[in-house]
Amino acid sequence: MRLALLCSVLLLSAAADAKPRKVGRLPVPGKDIPAAAPAEPPKPVIVAPAPIVAPAPMPVAAPKPIVAPAPPEAKPAAPLPTKPAQLVLPPTPFPKPKLLPPNPALRSATGLVVASDPTAQLLIVQAQAGLLTLMVGSEARFAGADAKPLEGLAQVAVGAKARVYYVVQEGARASEVDLEPN
Repeated sequence: MRLALLCSVLLLSAAADAKPRKVGRLPVPGKDIPAAAPAEPPKPVIVAPAPIVAPAPMPVAAPKPIVAPAPPEAKPAAPLPTKPAQLVLPPTPFPKPKLLPPNPALRSATGLVVASDPTAQLLIVQAQAGLLTLMVGSEARFAGADAKPLEGLAQVAVGAKARVYYVVQEGARASEVDLEPN
């Protein structure tokens, strides 16, 4: 705000000091504008060429001979297996099921059994990640804490600690339920 006020004061004082000019015609060179003195042509500049000096020779090391690395020692070939090849599965991040063979599609969770309903074929386990609801079909296997097979879902008590192995196929389907000692 102060700057705008200062600018307007300066403009008004400059306008009051200015001489009135004639309006309506352009300035005429020689009459209104003094003529400029003719400029002298530029003088040529002569530059002497610099002497050419060869660079100092760089010290060069003697070339090193190239030596091929020694060939690796030959190792005897491994004997061929006499048994047929077996499928080796990568290790799972959880213990193997007690009754089923390992399967890469299996998932595992451990927790307390919250609900067990043999008629509805449902098992609910409180796992570390939350509640896990499993559908239990006739193909599901059950093992006790001693690793002996159990008859079915009716023998899984509420409050028991269990490790469940399941596959995700239209929901979580129990493949094996292993009871663990409390």
